[in-house]
Amino acid sequence: MSGPAQPRPRTWTRCTPVGPVTVAKSYRLLRAIMTTAVEDGLIRQNPCPIKGGGMEASPEPAGRGTVAISDVIVPDLGWHLQRLAEPGPAGRVFVGPNGAAPRRNNFTAIRRKAVAGADLSRELHFHDLRHSGNTLAAATEASLAELMRRMGHAELEG
Repeated sequence: MSGPAQPRPRTWTRCTPVGPVTVAKSYRLLRAIMTTAVEDGLIRQNPCPIKGGGMEASPEPAGRGTVAISDVIVPDLGWHLQRLAEPGPAGRVFVGPNGAAPRRNNFTAIRRKAVAGADLSRELHFHDLRHSGNTLAAATEASLAELMRRMGHAELEG
């Protein structure tokens, strides 16, 4: 048996029948497996060295739409929008301490303080709220299309 064909690691991602998100996730999984193999002494070097090979492109916005929210949070949301958000329909809902877009480092500190004050698990991450909201929407028998719109997914990926 002859050796493998000459690798073309930078072109294989364009020749797959799946979408770019699936390709990026597959590459991250493969790189993680190979890193473990290096750590376990099974191979000398990770064969997955492509910088940014597991990066996903920012998703295209699915468009503007209506988001269903519980009546219970309307007063708090109104309070927040009046006092803490930028004005107008194009204004940002969350603004950093100096009026700029929140940065991960200052937002994380604020979130940790809020989680501790609410006596919640330290394992709670901000992104978890996104999935919790969609789970609650699914419990109301929202359609798959509605759930995908809420999450900003334009189409299913295989």
